Amino acid sequence: MNPDLQRRIQRYGWDRAASYFETGWREQLWPAQESLLSEADPVPGEKVMDISCGTGLITLPVAKLVEPDGMVTGIDLSEGMIKEAQSRAIDQKLNNIYFKR
Repeated sequence: MNPDLQRRIQRYGWDRAASYFETGWREQLWPAQESLLSEADPVPGEKVMDISCGTGLITLPVAKLVEPDGMVTGIDLSEGMIKEAQSRAIDQKLNNIYFKR
């Protein structure tokens, strides 16, 4: 399959799933994410990049851990996922996160 077409299909699917993603996956994914956070051990002041950040399930907790001087960049293929993550960051008053598609 053409790589550009494959990316478009993936992006379309994730965009459509964005508003429902956390409802279905948050609880199932948390044990693995908690382990990842423990292993990564982010500390205040660090700069962190979350690749395939989705709705921010890891991005947001990391942003809290690296406050006040740390910064987190979340990158995802899906604009819908990025919008969900940005909305959650705003709701949680996290100002040290930058999202990019």
